[in-house]
Amino acid sequence: MDKKLILAVAGSGKTYLICNSIDPEKRNLVLAFTHENIKNIHHELLERVGAIPENTIVSTFQSDS
Repeated sequence: MDKKLILAVAGSGKTYLICNSIDPEKRNLVLAFTHENIKNIHHELLERVGAIPENTIVSTFQSDS
């Protein structure tokens, strides 16, 4: 997935789409609005890849990590 902004209503499959579009070999930045969204993204990535890819950053807009 290249430079995409995904805006959609709750329950539309955003987390699934994002996590299944990430290429673990490339650099990825995933920004979310809430810490709950971050937990969901981490969970989905762990199920799909087995770990958060080394080149992937998952963060909220206000987080340093």
